[in-house]
Amino acid sequence: MAILAVAVAVNAVVFAVVNAAFVKGPVLVRDPQRLVQITTTRNAVYAPDYLEWRARTKTLQDVALVRGVFHTLASQRDGPDTVFTTEVTPNTFGLLGVSPRIGRDFVEADAVAGAEPVVMLSHSLWQTRCGADPAVVGSSILVDGTPATVIGVMPEGFTFPSDQGLWTPLIPTAAALRRDTTYARYAYGRLRSGTPVASARLELEGIGQQLASAFPGTNRDLRPVVRSADEWFVGQGTRRLYLAVWGAAVSVLLIACTNVAGLLAVRGTARTREVAIQLALGASRWRLLRQGAIDGVLLAGAGGVLGLGVSQFALATLRRVPLTAGLDLQMDGAALAYVTAVSVATGAIAGTLSSAHVTGRPGELSGLSNRSGAASATSTRRLDVLVSVEIALAVLLVVGAGVMMRSVQNVTSANIGVRTEGLWTAGLYLPPDRYASADMRHRVLDAIRERLVTNPGIEAVAYGAVAPTDVAPLMTLIPEDGGGASAATAAAFPITPGYIGVVGGAILAGRDISPADRSGAPLVALVNQRLADVRWPGRDPVGQRLGLSPDGTPSSTAVSVSIVGVVSNISQGDRTRQSFEPIVYLPYAQHPQPNMFVFVRGRPGDDNVAAAIRQAVYLEDARLTVAALWRLEERLDRAFASERHSSALLGAFASAALGLAAVGLYTVVAYRVRLRTRELGVRVALGATPRRVVGWVAVTAAGPIGVGVTAGAGLAVMATRLLASQLVGVSASDPQVMGGALFVLSSAAAVACWVPARRALRIEPATALRMD
Repeated sequence: MAILAVAVAVNAVVFAVVNAAFVKGPVLVRDPQRLVQITTTRNAVYAPDYLEWRARTKTLQDVALVRGVFHTLASQRDGPDTVFTTEVTPNTFGLLGVSPRIGRDFVEADAVAGAEPVVMLSHSLWQTRCGADPAVVGSSILVDGTPATVIGVMPEGFTFPSDQGLWTPLIPTAAALRRDTTYARYAYGRLRSGTPVASARLELEGIGQQLASAFPGTNRDLRPVVRSADEWFVGQGTRRLYLAVWGAAVSVLLIACTNVAGLLAVRGTARTREVAIQLALGASRWRLLRQGAIDGVLLAGAGGVLGLGVSQFALATLRRVPLTAGLDLQMDGAALAYVTAVSVATGAIAGTLSSAHVTGRPGELSGLSNRSGAASATSTRRLDVLVSVEIALAVLLVVGAGVMMRSVQNVTSANIGVRTEGLWTAGLYLPPDRYASADMRHRVLDAIRERLVTNPGIEAVAYGAVAPTDVAPLMTLIPEDGGGASAATAAAFPITPGYIGVVGGAILAGRDISPADRSGAPLVALVNQRLADVRWPGRDPVGQRLGLSPDGTPSSTAVSVSIVGVVSNISQGDRTRQSFEPIVYLPYAQHPQPNMFVFVRGRPGDDNVAAAIRQAVYLEDARLTVAALWRLEERLDRAFASERHSSALLGAFASAALGLAAVGLYTVVAYRVRLRTRELGVRVALGATPRRVVGWVAVTAAGPIGVGVTAGAGLAVMATRLLASQLVGVSASDPQVMGGALFVLSSAAAVACWVPARRALRIEPATALRMD
């Protein structure tokens, strides 16, 4: 029963996860499969384009625009805190089919310039900041230092489009309404009833072509990209992980099923004579098989109830891991129906298999002689098949888990070109309405840096527009100096003086960016070693000129910079961290922007860096937000959290499978030893050595082990190829993983065989000869 409980619990949990991801979709959203996400080939949405999509579409009922930002939140009784906020058009919650738990929804009047600021609270924020007080509706809180009225609280569990604390109306500014201003990354639409995603995709692509013809300056290479609910909510990579985990769970169930069938079959051998008599008296084999299935279902039912209890605890744990973030993990009617079906099917199959083994053929049963000590060859072959199936599935899971773990290890241990120890990073946003000029932005960043460097626990401070390994904006390289083979594009983003040293890089040639590289001075840049090798092979890049264009043409937006230094390679844009792409570093003073990361190198042993960053920003401007304040190591860990947790789950399933396979192997070997007790007693009496006895036991197990390992290795190669796109630095048939899996399995098999072997060695010849 315990074996079935584990297998049922594993399958119940995984079904709840897969059902939540593929069927339920975002929590509380009505008909989530009719939702589509809309972005563009630039991964950005312009406000005028959104308005055109909404006005022209016939395949979508409505389209809503959302934008994620950070705000500083303060109430009359609490201090300031940075809260992730989603700005939404007033039709967003109506499009999703979700209403506030208390209060009212946004209306069009909330989203016009000059309207009274209003906010919607998430359920969690309502509980933690407001004590779940319903009277909070109508009260005022400070958002970025400005009073805003709380108009409602969203239902518990609602996190669309991600895990935020606030929602505010999206109010387009005059600048945002220009067609060349990136306003948001995503819009969301609801398909009309019966309309396929392909129709909406075709329609919006046509609208995009019309806009490209009407506005070639901004929309020439811009096309809408429509993703179905599965594509944007789950994602192709995560989909494969979910399906891999589900496949592993089903494998554990199959192993448990064969294991229980083997155990029941071995236990049922004591009833061999009884079964033979029943058959001789006219009982049909079908009746005996049916009785075995009923017994198995009753046993599995008890295991299913126990497994259901275990699954509730497991789901509570899973709700806290990134792999299942945002999923509605509940044992609902569908999950309970699945658990019931799994329990009944497992019990019926296990009971039927065990009965089939015991009933055998009438001739076999009538001819059995317990005094002879000879085992039925047919019966033992049936048990061998069950063990081979268990071992094959165990090899499949162990290899799959090993490949995933190797892949995650390759990512986390990769050299990214920075020194992560003691390095903190946080996002800062300088609102253009308060910091309109480059000088104003530069001054506030300088003031924050000065406050930080005076802290005795901080070594150095610098700013960069992109964190290491994150995707950086690409710019087209325009030939200017007749250089050799050139990269078509390179990542390009602004940094402040000292950035390279603060993150742990090195200046290899020339000089670093300096305070003298300010607005009005000659435009300069640094390039990394990778770009230097590709662009100027065998030449000194320092002093060369390089053209950079955001749209690939020598337009008015293109700039020409002089290369003043070459720096060591730092991983940027490669999520797997296995390669170094060409990078251009620009002085922030010459290329200012609202969003920047502050990088702070703390002294060893100092744990107050985070508090120092918050205090420095707050003292300079209490309305500024500090977002994603983490150690760089933590930030990098979060990037691969889903893969890490999925590999851990596969590892847990592989361990369970290995244990079940070992139990099954032990059962068969012990059964064979018991059947040949008299023979072994005679052999020992005639002088058989312990080595000969142990060798016989090993040979007994070698057959099913060999078949299972061979079949499992083939299955593992085929199955892990489905995860090829998720693997980093390891192949589906990696010899080290295969060797490790065989070693682990061999060790488990050795333990499973050793116990029956020891029992065989302890057989007293006189006792064995007296046995029936």
